[in-house]
Amino acid sequence: MTTHDRAQLVQGHDRRGRPVPHWHFTEALAGCGALRGSVGDLARWLCAAAGEAPEPLRSAIAEATRPRTRTRSAEVGLGWHRSQLGNLGLRSPDPAQPALLWHNGGTGGFRSFAAPEEHTCRGVAVLGASKRSVDGLGVLLLPSRR
Repeated sequence: MTTHDRAQLVQGHDRRGRPVPHWHFTEALAGCGALRGSVGDLARWLCAAAGEAPEPLRSAIAEATRPRTRTRSAEVGLGWHRSQLGNLGLRSPDPAQPALLWHNGGTGGFRSFAAPEEHTCRGVAVLGASKRSVDGLGVLLLPSRR
């Protein structure tokens, strides 16, 4: 990462609002949280994940989101989850609503939530510069869930 890239990074914070250092990953763990991108990058990803990707990316996304196992509250693909909102503890279940495809994450001082609305090229991504979860806010911002 260049000095210019470092200057562009947002400061992360703990639950009390105190600044925390950025995590640095080894190559082996980079996929667990070393990704960095812009709002534009996230918008393109959400559109691709909602079904607007060209081949072969469309097939790769379908494979990544295909359920591999089931927990008591979700189907789980390669990092992506599919569940009813009620199972997330954010709203009561509505069987008429399609299951939500989503993923969240966090590193020291940051949290994220992303949910593409399949077949619509819409979705939501929320990034927080705090250790506090942004999942509930992400669900509230989903266009079809309001």
